[in-house]
Amino acid sequence: MEGAGFAYVDMDTNSSTYQTVVSYESQPFQFPSTNVYKTLIGQKMLFTANVPPAGSGMDVTNPLWTIGGDTVSNFVYGEFEIQDTNGITVTQHVGKAVFDFPKTNLSASFAWWKTGLVNVKFSCNINNKAASVQCKVEVIKPTGYIYPWPDGEDGISVGKVYLSDDGSSGRLGLGKALADDEGAYFDVRGTPTLSGFGWVPIITSSTRTLYRDQAEFTNSAGAVLIRTNRVFTAAGLDREAFLPANGPYDDNPKFTVESLPASGNLGASVNDQFTLYLMYRPGDNEVWVPLQSVSWGWKAALTNSPTVWVPNTSWTNSPLVSPVIANPQYPSWTNRVVPVGTP
Repeated sequence: MEGAGFAYVDMDTNSSTYQTVVSYESQPFQFPSTNVYKTLIGQKMLFTANVPPAGSGMDVTNPLWTIGGDTVSNFVYGEFEIQDTNGITVTQHVGKAVFDFPKTNLSASFAWWKTGLVNVKFSCNINNKAASVQCKVEVIKPTGYIYPWPDGEDGISVGKVYLSDDGSSGRLGLGKALADDEGAYFDVRGTPTLSGFGWVPIITSSTRTLYRDQAEFTNSAGAVLIRTNRVFTAAGLDREAFLPANGPYDDNPKFTVESLPASGNLGASVNDQFTLYLMYRPGDNEVWVPLQSVSWGWKAALTNSPTVWVPNTSWTNSPLVSPVIANPQYPSWTNRVVPVGTP
């Protein structure tokens, strides 16, 4: 019979292949699957619709995938060459999610990054007759989460702003002066295995200022200059991405200013704001997905007295930690930074 043949949909999740085979003749066909398949967030999916010819004259046109839920193609990060606003090629450390992928081929490759019961449908015309096939997929996720209770040892705990013991060195920090005392501590809980989890720390904004005496001075070349205030700003990835989350994440930020009194510094301030992401992927070749995020920050100021640094009590003396956010948007950055004054 003209137009006779068969069609099937493969769903390859890199571990199992599910196949539905449905026969048709010359009439338009609609064959929803009664099965509900399961997959994890971040699991790369490969859907393929095949309409093999059963005879001559088979013509497949207008293929289209209609995919429900929140999908992502990949998350890319690392050193990339890009063009700046002046058209000059520069190398930057970039991290971003790529959401677009082809939907008008006979196959579609992607991952879901949010949970839900979603519908996947392929439609086309075969010999100018409408045809479609569909199935449902339940997208699930692991039960990892940022432990929210600040009980001192577990969960989220934060230190105090401190000034190093001798005062004159001008080291302002969060936590304690000892290097092994964390300033901010975040634990991960709630999953049988910690494999596949990673921390991504982002500096959303960092402003560090040296307030100077505006006095004239002569530099090594004999030029007369003025000591003006110095402001340092930064935003981007905080050093490293996807630190293994098989344990807690801690940060002990510091701001070290020049020694007194020869530097001419009248004061110093720091205002750092961070967002820490708990990420997950189900395998080395899968896609990173954000599970949760938490924003936190600290700020403090010092004044020259003039022979010793004195903390300014008008600034907050403890960091601010915002509530944990479930299902955040993807992190992104265009450079990797280390804040000025970090030893």
